[in-house]
Amino acid sequence: SQLWKHFAWAQREPTDDLNAELYDLLRRVLPDATRLAIRQLPSGQSGAGILRVKPYFDSQAGSPMVVKFGKKDKIRREHANFQQHVEHFVAPHAGVQLDCAVGRVMGAIRYQFIGAELNPENDFARFYQRHAFDSIRHVLDNLFKVTCKRWYDNLEMPREERDLVELYRQGLHIEWEEVWQGMKQAGADPDSEQLTFPAVAGALPNPRRWLQKRDNRLDFDVVRTVTHGDLNERNILVTEDGRTWLIDFYRTGWSHILRDAVVLETAIKFNLANCVDLTAFRDLDDVLLKQTQLDHLRIPTGHAQAKVLHTLAHLRRLAGSLNGVSDSMAEYNASLLLATLNLLRFDFMRDHHQQALLSAARLCQWLDDH
Repeated sequence: SQLWKHFAWAQREPTDDLNAELYDLLRRVLPDATRLAIRQLPSGQSGAGILRVKPYFDSQAGSPMVVKFGKKDKIRREHANFQQHVEHFVAPHAGVQLDCAVGRVMGAIRYQFIGAELNPENDFARFYQRHAFDSIRHVLDNLFKVTCKRWYDNLEMPREERDLVELYRQGLHIEWEEVWQGMKQAGADPDSEQLTFPAVAGALPNPRRWLQKRDNRLDFDVVRTVTHGDLNERNILVTEDGRTWLIDFYRTGWSHILRDAVVLETAIKFNLANCVDLTAFRDLDDVLLKQTQLDHLRIPTGHAQAKVLHTLAHLRRLAGSLNGVSDSMAEYNASLLLATLNLLRFDFMRDHHQQALLSAARLCQWLDDH
């Protein structure tokens, strides 16, 4: 029963039925294994579960792997996205193969990694915590310049005016009423004109009202390409020499070329940075909001958040080097605003909701001023 308590879709089904179906799915995606050692890993935003599975073949232990399980329609969607957007495009030495099985309620996907024996716990989150910036920079270079290179190179040109709000609503599956409900749970009034925070002097724009005044549109000249769509710290697996592999392709598809960069920035800023309170987060945000060009961020000497700032500075440089991206910060910060607001939907991000709301309000202010 502990396995299912985090998934709303599982609450409608008897636990014994779910256990039996998951057992059947594991047998189907690992048909030759005689025994499995299973441990649950942290889940992402798609409402699916992630398992670390170590198979045994009689008395011999096999390589550990990732098995993802969830609602069968989402598993089918991920498998279709993989076949359409991933299988022939992700770098050959950083690719994956998927084996998929579907049951009455659920589906399961087994990820097999090509070119490395990866432990599914070797994700970017753990790599970031264990390594200095130089190693992290190497990982980001591999991620953008090797693993995802064909996606970002095969882009639609020329730039075309598009509504970023709609692009991100579709790409991130944003439900705006869930966002504003999360805002309310963070202690803010969604209908107020302005918001105040204990760590910031003065009032800031309420992102909901700010968007309403713009008819819920943010029009920019942008390009689209295929993006991973959920490029967070758990979906990037990393070898010790800095090579990168991806999992979770449920949101993979055509979208704004900056989508992966801004989603990864939110993961780094809210999940990996050591901002224990709102004041520490404000100090981090102060530096980021002074940036005027994507390829140049001035980081104060001795800043308490130097590691995360150097990481974000390099991530932004990589984003700025993508073909068709504007050098100014406006396109990036508008996209970052939408990715940040999306975090308010998720209960597992509850501890960071006030930080996310502060960041979103300050991004609205920045866009007003620039």
